[in-house]
Amino acid sequence: MIFPAEDKILRGPDCNTPLPDGLARYVFDKLHQHGDKVAVVPSWLEVCRPVQVYPQRGGLQHTYRQLRRLSATVAAQLGRLGVRPGDVLAVATDGGPQHTPLFIGSLLTGVIFAPFNPSFDDDETRHVLGFLRPRVLIAEKSKPLYERLTTLVVSYDEVDAWFSGSSVEDADPEVEEAPALDSPAVILCSSGTTGYPKGVEVSHRALLQLLAVATDQRMLMWLEGSFMLPTPAFWISVTMMLLISINAGKKVLLMGKFDEQLFLRVLREHQVLSTLMSPYAGVRLGKMSPQPNLEPLRAIMFVGSPIDRSTLLELQTKFRLRAVQVYGMTEVLMTLSDTRNNPAPLGSVGRPQPTVEIKVVDTQTGEALGPGKEGELCFRGPMVTRGYYNDPAATAAAIDADGWFHTGDVGYYDGSGLFYVTDRIKDFIKYKGEHVPSAHLEATLLKHPAVLEAAVVGIPNPETTELPRAYVVVKPGVDVSAEELVSFVSKEVSDHKKLRGGVIFLDKLPRTATGKTFKRILRELATKDVDE
Repeated sequence: MIFPAEDKILRGPDCNTPLPDGLARYVFDKLHQHGDKVAVVPSWLEVCRPVQVYPQRGGLQHTYRQLRRLSATVAAQLGRLGVRPGDVLAVATDGGPQHTPLFIGSLLTGVIFAPFNPSFDDDETRHVLGFLRPRVLIAEKSKPLYERLTTLVVSYDEVDAWFSGSSVEDADPEVEEAPALDSPAVILCSSGTTGYPKGVEVSHRALLQLLAVATDQRMLMWLEGSFMLPTPAFWISVTMMLLISINAGKKVLLMGKFDEQLFLRVLREHQVLSTLMSPYAGVRLGKMSPQPNLEPLRAIMFVGSPIDRSTLLELQTKFRLRAVQVYGMTEVLMTLSDTRNNPAPLGSVGRPQPTVEIKVVDTQTGEALGPGKEGELCFRGPMVTRGYYNDPAATAAAIDADGWFHTGDVGYYDGSGLFYVTDRIKDFIKYKGEHVPSAHLEATLLKHPAVLEAAVVGIPNPETTELPRAYVVVKPGVDVSAEELVSFVSKEVSDHKKLRGGVIFLDKLPRTATGKTFKRILRELATKDVDE
């Protein structure tokens, strides 16, 4: 890592692996490369270890040879539907065996792939389809609204019919000329915790750079067992890990949604050694009673929102594995990370990845800050988004004139260039001129043995600006009072961080599809309580 003090910009190392010529051809050739290892006995039966497994679909499995054939089928069918390079293919799905062929088939035809959350309400769906303007929408489950908002809607049953009629022989479709490097390959929706989702452009350059870094650092190539993704297909982590697993020729299990019992069962069935999940899922695993057996799992990577050091330490101790916070967001891909040979200390999200520039700026002045000073994380580099699809205003608000993407995440780096993420700017609570980090209060509440989930927001107050209020879900069958929790926190934190807004109990916290707490709903609830 290059760490010059004069400009306070931290730079990742060079990447020694050149960019592939084109994303579609590179991925398709990788499927062919790994498919060549398959023994075909007899000619219509493909025999090899599976590379994609779908536990929620009865354990359906795909080999690389099958993925190659199904992706070619998708490319041919999209052409028959009149889809052209640069058009958008929207896919309403949590995941499943259709997802990877649809993704790769889109790349082969130069189409922009746009998976989105099928659980969006009608207003969110109108907004998302409004900026996507898809040529075709493929839906796992039908909705009348899709028909009204899109010219052509294709069901998953029709996609399955494409697959059942495809040839077993390896297809070699004509791959469209590689699109411009900075044009979008994928559009993914932001989590929408503070408003309507935005369409994040993930460019061909960004994904090619991801593959180059993955090759340079041998990501997943060392893994002897399987990797599990218990996350929805519209998360950026799924897009990244699909490409990295194809690059490495490794097996990945795709669950679509986190299910504790299914997760525990397939760990041993498929020798899962590593997984990635939201902090919410990790907290639930840690609080399960009786304590589950996570063998043979060796590592859990947490993504999507901060997870406190004490929770990581608890999980490591309880389950005898490595628990790490991985920093990433749809807009910046995998720009901070530790490495297998140079792991980051507990609580750190690692150092800058190759080709990435990072700085921490004062949230008021924009001045670049030195080590140990907390501010907003800003990123620049080939893996960083070029902006939001059909939304120039949002793009201009997030990316400054010098090309720095402002994340809205608060953190700092130490003298060794290791980064730590502490909160979101919008989640800071303002009390008498002091900034109160909600993540710290949530971590404190989770230390209480009765607390299953916790979220802290500010409630309006004319004298102090805001008061910290906690919304808490308690463990089933456990009794605890609001006063007890307020007192518990007061003993753990400084005076300005005390829960002066009180504690409110809920049956469950509102969450986005990415597992993040929907704090906008909690703020609205808190404001309504004050107004009443």
